[in-house]
Amino acid sequence: MEENKNKHLLFCATIIFTMTAMYPIKKLSRELFLYIIPTKKFPVGTKMRLTKAEMMAERVYKFLVYCITTTWLFAILKNSNFLHNKLAGDQADP
Repeated sequence: MEENKNKHLLFCATIIFTMTAMYPIKKLSRELFLYIIPTKKFPVGTKMRLTKAEMMAERVYKFLVYCITTTWLFAILKNSNFLHNKLAGDQADP
């Protein structure tokens, strides 16, 4: 089995994205969820409301990271000879 030459590119891009984007994304989504969360179920100023907003911010961040890294991986694999024809690659038998 041949090793992918671009694995270091994907790894480094993921680490850089994680380090530079985590705090702004989490802060923005936390503020958005604090605004959106219903006040009847989670009263304003309670620890439960802050915990819920933090939990939702973490989920939004993880979702974005998973989507972006999956897209990067697919793009890198598409430019190499690792993808089958049915997966938009150029190999009949990779």
